[in-house]
Amino acid sequence: MSLIRYVSFILFIFNVLFAIDAYQTYHLPVSLTNLAREPVVRIFNTKLYYDESARDRSKEELSTTIRQIYLLRDKLHNKDSREVIDMALPSLVQLHYDLKSDTGNIEMNEHFVKMLLALSYVQVRYAQTACAQRKTAEVHTSLRTAMGIIRRALFLSEGTKRDFEINIYAEMFDLLKTKVSHEEMEKRLGGILDEIRDLEVSFHH
Repeated sequence: MSLIRYVSFILFIFNVLFAIDAYQTYHLPVSLTNLAREPVVRIFNTKLYYDESARDRSKEELSTTIRQIYLLRDKLHNKDSREVIDMALPSLVQLHYDLKSDTGNIEMNEHFVKMLLALSYVQVRYAQTACAQRKTAEVHTSLRTAMGIIRRALFLSEGTKRDFEINIYAEMFDLLKTKVSHEEMEKRLGGILDEIRDLEVSFHH
């Protein structure tokens, strides 16, 4: 099966599964924090199994990761978060194809960093929405989750991109530790979102 046909088939199957799930749960409250954590764990499981030469387990773990990210995407209510996820998903599908094709030694880190950045973006965007609604506890929870995701990405990143990630992490940390008005926090969260998106886009050029 050609790469284009394979990717199209995988995306079609995932969309069917996630459309069903979205229909069943769309009106339920969404815990983005919990939804974002599981794919992060599975991303690192995928790499661990691959490094241990357990390719079948690695492929299965990656398949579950992609499915969970689609579930998360279908529950997002803002367009920009969905767009960032959409930028990173094809990279994971490509990686799944490479694992299935057994194309030799596969470099996974960049594929995973793209998605980790996208997942951190979702958390910060959720924090910004919560901030506008004066839900301070949710802002802090989402920011801490975003920081945890960025921290994991740092294990896989190199060069200037890693430097940018460190800067983003530091800004989140400072925002959590500094008492500012909701208006100022919302503005600074917007700046962090711009930085994450710019870094995400840089992987595609």
